[in-house]
Amino acid sequence: MKSAWKILEQKYPGLICNGCAAHAVNLLIKDVCKLEVFANALERAWDVTSFVKVRNALTKRFERIQETLLVDGEISSKRALSSVVATRWYTHYNCIARVLDNRKVLAQLANTALFQDLKVTSGSRVKKAAFVDAITDATFWSNLQSMETT
Repeated sequence: MKSAWKILEQKYPGLICNGCAAHAVNLLIKDVCKLEVFANALERAWDVTSFVKVRNALTKRFERIQETLLVDGEISSKRALSSVVATRWYTHYNCIARVLDNRKVLAQLANTALFQDLKVTSGSRVKKAAFVDAITDATFWSNLQSMETT
């Protein structure tokens, strides 16, 4: 691509060639998200999100808790948890923002009988423990808030 740009710039002296700005931003954010300070918090936010989203019963309970909290005025809107897509920088932000938006919902979800009695395999037992560790960790929430405002 760059060699084609050089040929065009030589043939048409006023022409300036550059790459796609959106792609450059995606690559930049991807690299920033690999920094340790961001990577750990983002990974934990993704773990929280995926733990709920891959379990239909938990997703339905999550939605019911949201509805109850909305009616009670404890949250201002219902926002679904958002998955991360590696090539779309805004999904990293959305994942973090949606986990933050749903902090109360996630805390209540972890205290439900459905969550407590969730049948788990050895692999999902680790994921369940990681979910609980994340949502009960004040540093996790602080890091997410810092990332959201950065």
